[in-house]
Amino acid sequence: MTTPIWQRGATAPIHIDFEAAFGVTNTSKSPVLLPYNSCDLAGSQELVTPETITGTRNPVPPFAGKIDVAGNLVVPLDCTIFGHLLRWMFGAPSSSGTTNYTHIYKVGLTQPSCTVERIFTDLTRYALYNGVMVKSATIEIQATGELTCRLALLGASRADSGTATLTTPATPTLARLQGRQVAIYEGAAQSFSALPYGTKLTINIDFGLDGETYVIAGGGQRRYMAPGIVSVSGTLSGLFEDAALLTKATDLTETGLKATIAIGANNALEIVIPELHFEEKTPAVTGNKGVLLELNYKAFVADDSDATPIKVTLKNQTAGATYGYIAP
Repeated sequence: MTTPIWQRGATAPIHIDFEAAFGVTNTSKSPVLLPYNSCDLAGSQELVTPETITGTRNPVPPFAGKIDVAGNLVVPLDCTIFGHLLRWMFGAPSSSGTTNYTHIYKVGLTQPSCTVERIFTDLTRYALYNGVMVKSATIEIQATGELTCRLALLGASRADSGTATLTTPATPTLARLQGRQVAIYEGAAQSFSALPYGTKLTINIDFGLDGETYVIAGGGQRRYMAPGIVSVSGTLSGLFEDAALLTKATDLTETGLKATIAIGANNALEIVIPELHFEEKTPAVTGNKGVLLELNYKAFVADDSDATPIKVTLKNQTAGATYGYIAP
């Protein structure tokens, strides 16, 4: 007796490939297998109800509207594969080193797009999305639990078929980062001091994509998505041990944040927000136990030499060319 096949999440891999031209599958492909926790990236096409009057109370048939490719992708933080996702957000890094490499990502003037293939192995079905860009990202860094990054994605087109497009992907090894490896620092002018009472740091990055780019004769899909001003914000949580940060919030004193997650000296992720202001908020007392300090912040660019609202440094044994770096 044949057992009915039900598609399983465990056998639904994702392959991505950086596009040379927006919305176009590369002729020469270099896909990467992307480990992930969850993904609901999907293509949908709305049905529009006409307002046509026919002399009865019966509705007339709807017609097809615009195509929307959108969804969320949650991935673990690590020291190797996350470099591809950072490239998806910021573009290719500036890389240096031999054997042990350092890759630096900053906000630039452009932002790349990817072809994404969701593979339903049990059913031999393939969902292909073109022109997929990162709309926003949320990174949660905490002492306990899994460290993850949630990417909100927007795309141009989708196609479903029984034939794979992004075949034979590279399969880099996941070098997972863990909460016990985290350290948080605070200070102005990138002169940071350890913040021993921090419990959680949330970083929200909005890349300012313009997704309302539907044009006549465009087939109902987005023509492009122009990246706008990048905004970086979030929340720092910690034990309310002193009023130093609360005073900086009250006085609108400029400061900065740094988070490091290190497996070792040559395998680490560092995130720096050079310039920010905290929003003033008196800590809440919700019971008889310890009080937590939770301060929202917003980053900006004024006079810091890095001239970026966020800088990410990745250290590993992967050459820069793997992440799109081209040596000058």
